[in-house]
Amino acid sequence: LLLALHHSWRALLVPVFAMLLCILLLSGALWLTEGRIPDSEDAFDDGFDAIWCIFWVVMALGFDGP
Repeated sequence: LLLALHHSWRALLVPVFAMLLCILLLSGALWLTEGRIPDSEDAFDDGFDAIWCIFWVVMALGFDGP
C-alpha cells in the first residue's frame, strides 16, 4: 500500500483538490442560504461550521460526480 501511494501521490492530488473545491463551494452556498432565513435558530455561527458540516456530509455519503 505504501509503495502504491508513493508511486501515485501526484495523481491522487487531482481528486483531493476536486473534493476540497466541492466542499468549499457547497459550504459557502449552505452558509449563505442559512444566513438568509429570518429568525432561524439553526443558522451557522460562522463559515467554518458550514465547512465542517459539508465535510462530514461528503465523507459519509460520498460524491457521485458526473
